[in-house]
Amino acid sequence: MLAAILGKFVGGYHGPVFLLLTIVSAGVAVAAATANGRWWVVSALPPVAWLVAAVAELAWHNPPYPDTKAKAVGLVHATTNVFPVILAALVVMGLVIAAAVVRGRQSGGGTRRV
Repeated sequence: MLAAILGKFVGGYHGPVFLLLTIVSAGVAVAAATANGRWWVVSALPPVAWLVAAVAELAWHNPPYPDTKAKAVGLVHATTNVFPVILAALVVMGLVIAAAVVRGRQSGGGTRRV
C-alpha cells in the first residue's frame, strides 16, 4: 500500500515508484521468510498487489468513476497496470529464492540423504 501512496505523491499511483517499491518489498519479504514460508509469500503477492492496485485505481482516479460500468473499466485498467509489476516481482522473488537455495546447498544444509 505504501508503494501506491508514495507513487500517488510522485505522479502516478501505478507508475515507476509503485513498480520499484513493489519489487523491492517482494524481494525483501521472500528473503526474510523461512524456507517453508517463502511459498506463502510468493503465492500471496499476486492477489495482494492486485487488490492494492484496484483500490488505488477506484479511490484516486481523477475524475472519479461515475457509475458501476466505469468502475468495472477502472478495474480492468488496474489489472493491466499491475500485471507487469506482479510478473517483475515474481521474477525477483524467484531469483532471491534460487540464491537462498544455492547458498544453503553450498553450506551443506540442502543435501538429501536417502
